[in-house]
Amino acid sequence: MTRPVVAWLYGDLVCPWSYLALGRLRRIEARLPVVVGWRPLRRRRDETVGVPDPLATAGRSADAEEGPGRGLAALELPYERPTRVPDSSAALRAVEFAADLGAQVRDRVLDGLFRAHFSGEARLDDRSSLLAACDALGLDREGLVAALEDGRYDAELSVAEAEADRYGIDAVPVILLGRRKVIGAAPVELLATLVRRALAGD
Repeated sequence: MTRPVVAWLYGDLVCPWSYLALGRLRRIEARLPVVVGWRPLRRRRDETVGVPDPLATAGRSADAEEGPGRGLAALELPYERPTRVPDSSAALRAVEFAADLGAQVRDRVLDGLFRAHFSGEARLDDRSSLLAACDALGLDREGLVAALEDGRYDAELSVAEAEADRYGIDAVPVILLGRRKVIGAAPVELLATLVRRALAGD
C-alpha cells in the first residue's frame, strides 16, 4: 500500500486564496494518496476590501487576476466577497481545539469555518457568531470557550509563525509538498502532478 504524502497548507481562515487552495487539495485528496495538513498562519488584521492587499497576489496563479471566485465556483464552494477582513485569531484557535479531537473533527471544522466565513453565515471575530458556527459543526461549546479563554493554543499559533519564518513563508497560502514550496492557490492538475512526483520520491 502506498504511503500517502502530506501537503502542509499554511493559511488563514479569512484568506480567500487559502480557501481555494484547501478546496483544490481536497479535490486531489479524494483521488490520490495525499493527506492535507493544516498550519494556522494569521497574516491579516482588520482591513476593508478595496484596500490593495499584497497577500492576495503574492502567489499568482493562472486565475489570480480574476480573483478566487471562479476557482471556488468550479469547486462548488460558496463565496461572497466579504466587506471586511476580520481578525481570525479566535477561529484559528477553534480549529486547533478541533484538531485535538482528531483529524476528522479538525477537517470538518476547518472546512466548515471557511464556508461559514465566505458564505457570510458567520463573523469569525465575533465570539457569539463564531461559537454558533462551531455549535453547528458539532464542537463542544463549553470546552471551546474554556480553550479560547485560557490561551492554551497561543503557543501553537506562535510555533506556526516561527515555522513560516524558517521556511521563508511571508504570505498565505503556501503549500509544502515534499521538497517543494508552492506559493498561492495552484491549479488542481499542477498540485496533482507534484503529489505524484512526491509519491515517486522526486
